[in-house]
Amino acid sequence: MRDIGLNNAETAKRAGMNVDTLGRILNGRTYPTLFDLHCIATAVEVPFVGGYLRPGDRSINDAG
Repeated sequence: MRDIGLNNAETAKRAGMNVDTLGRILNGRTYPTLFDLHCIATAVEVPFVGGYLRPGDRSINDAG
């Protein structure tokens, strides 16, 4: 995020998530889903190579 000049608010906006949710993920207070990781990686312009979905996770194909 810092490398491309983004703060938490701008990263969250680009990722399509609430800034509080991003903060909890970055501070280790909650575990991100694969979908969350995909959205954050896309927001900070980092290539994302997926993993395995857990039951109930949204698909990375749902990312806009």
